[in-house]
Amino acid sequence: MTTTVPETISKPAPTSTSSSEVLAVRHARAVDASAEFTTAGDKIALGVLPAGHVLVDCIFEGGDLDDGTAVVVTVGIEGDTDLLIKSSTVCQAGGIARMDNPDAPKPAATDADRTIYLYCGTAPTTDADDTCALTLLYKAKPSA
Repeated sequence: MTTTVPETISKPAPTSTSSSEVLAVRHARAVDASAEFTTAGDKIALGVLPAGHVLVDCIFEGGDLDDGTAVVVTVGIEGDTDLLIKSSTVCQAGGIARMDNPDAPKPAATDADRTIYLYCGTAPTTDADDTCALTLLYKAKPSA
């Protein structure tokens, strides 16, 4: 299993002090499917949900990572690989995927940043390289 974390993910994510202000932060990166996405379980860091913030929604822009029609991806956090997007075929030809169920439980605010990953559910049959992006919409945790 391969885990790839690009340098841009390690920089601090924008934060807010208002629970009524929703931030939209887009993370994009080139994906070398032949090196980074070859086996089920491989994961690529795509974004960060900052400490003290709750997720409102996410938009995944999947590049064409498979010249065939096998690749299946999920988007989630460590320990819950398909929390945000379940079993999407968007990377077979490229396109957009949104959270499967916007009313589903979302990651609760914690005291630590959480990395959002693109997980390989089914590996590509013929690897292709492309760009993938994730836009996270989040806000500060409401005051108690």
